[in-house]
Amino acid sequence: MSPWEEKELSLEEIQGVADRITARYRELGYLLVNAHVPAQTVRDGEILIQVVEGRLDKVTVTGNRRYSSTFIERHLARLGRDSSLRESVLERSLLILNEYPYLSVNALLQAGQSPGTTDLVIRAEERSPFSGSLSYDNFGSKSSSRSRAGLMLETASLLLTGDQLTLRGVTGLDQLDLERLSYGRIDYLVPLGYDGTKVGFYYTNSRYESGEELGALDINGKSDLLGLFVTHPLYRRLTRRLDVKFGFDYKNLTDYILDETWSRDRIRVFFLGVSYDFVDDYRGRTNLAFTAHRGVRDLFDGSGRSDPGVSRKGADGSFSKYTLDVSRIQMLPGNSFLILRGEGQLSADRLFVVEQFSLGGMGSVRGFDASCCNGDSGYFISAELQTSPFFPEKSIFGRRIGDMFKLAFFGDHGGVFLNDPEPGESRDDYLSSLGSGVRLSPGNSFAVRLDWAVPRKKDRFNARHAEIYVSAAWNF
Repeated sequence: MSPWEEKELSLEEIQGVADRITARYRELGYLLVNAHVPAQTVRDGEILIQVVEGRLDKVTVTGNRRYSSTFIERHLARLGRDSSLRESVLERSLLILNEYPYLSVNALLQAGQSPGTTDLVIRAEERSPFSGSLSYDNFGSKSSSRSRAGLMLETASLLLTGDQLTLRGVTGLDQLDLERLSYGRIDYLVPLGYDGTKVGFYYTNSRYESGEELGALDINGKSDLLGLFVTHPLYRRLTRRLDVKFGFDYKNLTDYILDETWSRDRIRVFFLGVSYDFVDDYRGRTNLAFTAHRGVRDLFDGSGRSDPGVSRKGADGSFSKYTLDVSRIQMLPGNSFLILRGEGQLSADRLFVVEQFSLGGMGSVRGFDASCCNGDSGYFISAELQTSPFFPEKSIFGRRIGDMFKLAFFGDHGGVFLNDPEPGESRDDYLSSLGSGVRLSPGNSFAVRLDWAVPRKKDRFNARHAEIYVSAAWNF
């Protein structure tokens, strides 16, 4: 208050001081606090400014059907413990509610029936609790099936309010044989309490069989993976979020050659991860994720120390590895944006093949076949520019051309490093590729993607060895 002490102030200036006090409370997140100048007799130059802390009276939920009012109100229980209604508390509760599948909520403040009170109205909007997608791509391995078809189905509040069940399946199309290539996954997520904590599990089963020049060896394999985890939002604001995740993975993988077991991995891994996502003032969004993994030998019949017949000689069930994923989407002028990605893994141990860092394929260095290079440690960086140079503001059938059609230009690079390589193995390998592509989104539920990636081999980029990737997806 020192700027206004020992000064003559008009009534308008005194009211301005009260407004400044109210604004300061707003900056601190207090939504129901107001400062005003009551009627008074001024004595000895002292002015009374009264600060009134409003109270939250009643919470009403409207528009909900499958999500009960009680379920939604329990997510707002913190508001009752903070009757002055801090913005950060309300925002966190609303953001957590909006993370439930097929549910959207917003809040409206209105005057309560009693003086000095405010009512909170939660307006909910629910969508159909079923969705899915059909997809095609040629991202698969050349030895099993390059072309693949996928199906995803999702539903919510099936067993418990707020739960989420997702089913995924992929099969090869080069030969319609589930033994040649098949992948199935079940994910189930359920809320634990009303502060954003969730418990989940997943199970995947996959089969593959190599063909082409490897067909005579009858190389095939199978895997069964099971995971349990718990997640919790440590921090939630509209432009920033911080999450922690802890879990356990149970992995069994077996490979066969000529009907004989070639390798068998039984991996038991605990992991702890933290992720941070934020939007900044430079029209960009950044995501950071760090995870520490610790394998435990001999747990639940898991692989032990130097077990024979594992996928990599000398791999131990007890290992440590650390992974870091970084991505940023940067909006640019001219209806363009830049996608930056970086991934890394660090380990001092000889890892099982499935635990190694791999390069190559659509999600990595695109100019090379999927998982063509592996290492105990490794890194990957990528930059992709997407732009709409042709009449981006023009509309066709109610959609902007800039939203339906984009050209992409990208560069990928990565390296992998082996600990204690065997004779004939390279201690390190590096891959690079450049390319371009097209992104088509003619409707809200349909998208097509085409990428042409040229690998760098023998110190030069050779278009004769380019990889072409095609994918299409229909969401329903």
